[in-house]
Amino acid sequence: MSDFSLHDAFKTDLPRPNHPDFWKLSLIVLDLDASMTEGRQRGESVDEVLAKKLLEIGDPNSITYMATQRAFHIHGVATVGDLIAKKDEVIKTSMSYLEGVIVGARFGKAS
Repeated sequence: MSDFSLHDAFKTDLPRPNHPDFWKLSLIVLDLDASMTEGRQRGESVDEVLAKKLLEIGDPNSITYMATQRAFHIHGVATVGDLIAKKDEVIKTSMSYLEGVIVGARFGKAS
C-alpha cells in the first residue's frame, strides 16, 4: 500500500517527484504544450489543435461532451442561468478535463 495522501498532494511545499511516472508525464505535457504552440503558429485555434489530439485517442465529440458534463457537475450548472454565470469556470474546467484525458491516454500507452 502506498503512503500517498490526496490531502498531502495539494500542499504547496511538496518536492518534485523523482519517479519514472513523473518524468513520463512531464514529457507528455511538454509535447502537448509544444503541439499547442506549433498549432497556434500555424493559425489553428486551440479547439482545432485539441480536436486533432482527441482524434488520436477516441471520438472527440464523446470526450468533449463528457468533459463539459463533468464541468457542469463540478460547478453545479443545472440551468442556462447557471451556465451564463459560471461560463468562464466551466470552460476552464472543461479544457483542463480534456487535457487530462489526453495526458492520461498517452500515459497509459507509455506505461
